[in-house]
Amino acid sequence: MLVPPTSSAMTNTVGNSIPHVRHDFDIEYGSAVTEVTLQKDGGSPVSYTVSASQVQSTPADIVLFGHGVYSATGTYVWTIKATGYEDTTVTVNVVNPS
Repeated sequence: MLVPPTSSAMTNTVGNSIPHVRHDFDIEYGSAVTEVTLQKDGGSPVSYTVSASQVQSTPADIVLFGHGVYSATGTYVWTIKATGYEDTTVTVNVVNPS
């Protein structure tokens, strides 16, 4: 199994931020993502099967769901699964706009 690119914790704002995570660039990794699991504030995790067309990879970000925005504050833990890579987990804090 390959080691996924390093992802970093970040802060997003309600209503303004699309779900994305910062990572070291690896174009192959972005296209290998197959599943994303979301757990908000320690609640029950929800898994989403995704296709390569639903994941956008840029030199700084992996955009997970480009059509949506965060609608509530809290701590979101994303687990990203990609074919051929170890799973990676990243925490995103979502706050109200200042």
